[in-house]
Amino acid sequence: MEKIYILGNDSIQSFADSIDATLVNLQDTRMSTHSSIHDFVSNTFSSGKIGLIIMDLETQIHLCLDIAMHIRLSLETLGFNALAPIIFMSDIEVDSLLRISSNSQIFLTDSVYVIEP
Repeated sequence: MEKIYILGNDSIQSFADSIDATLVNLQDTRMSTHSSIHDFVSNTFSSGKIGLIIMDLETQIHLCLDIAMHIRLSLETLGFNALAPIIFMSDIEVDSLLRISSNSQIFLTDSVYVIEP
């Protein structure tokens, strides 16, 4: 069975429960290097088949973008899981999201969506 992961904080636990998803709490997560983000991605997403990844951009927007980019660039580590659809939850318009960081280009790739929370 394919797993659904939600990256955010405890405020969306009930949403995660309602869709039978695994909540990965990013509220206290501090990753500042590419290797620490890669280790997090490898440890979190390498087991089992991933059906969907949902990220709450209200938690840590830059970290979510970094994680999403690492997921897409980790084909060797994650296999087909690196191609799982990614949904970003945000009230921010896509035009504004594209200006946040160099990793904002992830919004222009296939299987990446932005929805309102």
